Formats: sequence, structure tokens, C-alpha cells
Amino acid sequence: MIQQDLTALRARFFSAFDAQDAQVLWQGKPTINLDEAKPYCRLLIEPGARELVEIGNSRTYLQLGLITLSITIPKGVGLAVGYDLRDKFDNLFRDWRSADRALSMRGSSDTLTETDTHFILRIRFRWESFRTL
Repeated sequence: MIQQDLTALRARFFSAFDAQDAQVLWQGKPTINLDEAKPYCRLLIEPGARELVEIGNSRTYLQLGLITLSITIPKGVGLAVGYDLRDKFDNLFRDWRSADRALSMRGSSDTLTETDTHFILRIRFRWESFRTL
């Protein structure tokens, strides 16, 4: 069940993001040599709580989770690039449902932090899926 959700979320992300947008790190991807002078993104998909919501001949489970894009931008590049990537991610996932209609997005939040050398912009969506075994 979780694997179907992870596959759908990754496929949606990589349908729009590629190396021309920014360097992208994600779980399970081989390590890449980052050029820290350029913007880079880290995609994190976190399955959360799962609960049984329907009992019968087949059981239906509600799976909750988070998908986060953390965008790291060197201060010399400026925040505009980060906000462009943030908007692209937001437009990609806002109100989205998977093709099988089991997975949907539920709201988002943003944070901006700063280090001595970089800005870090994070956008996070809550997601849920209903899958029957």
C-alpha cells in the first residue's frame, strides 16, 4: 500500500522537476556530487499513521503522510530562484489526486530559514490515501 503512494508521489514530482531546475536529492537515489554554489532540492516523502477505516470482506486503510521539498539557495543567487521552485512544487501538488483517485493532498505550509551562506525554503504538503486490501 505505502509503496503505491510513494511511487505515485515520486512520479508526479519527477514529471515536472529535472536537473535543469535544480540538483535534486531524494530517498533511495545514489549520492550525487552537489555543487553547493547552485540551488539544490531535497525531496522527502514520509509515510505517517495508518489506520483501519472499514472492515468487511476487504479492509480499507487510511494512510497519512507528508511530502516536503527543501530548497537550499546560496545567498549570492538570491531567493527569487527558490520561490520559483517553491511555486512550481506548489502548483504541481496543490489539489492533486492520483490517477487511481486513492491518494490526495491536504493543505500545505512553508518555512524559510537562513544560515551564514544559504537560504533554506521548505514547502510541505500533507497527503492521505485510502487503499483496500
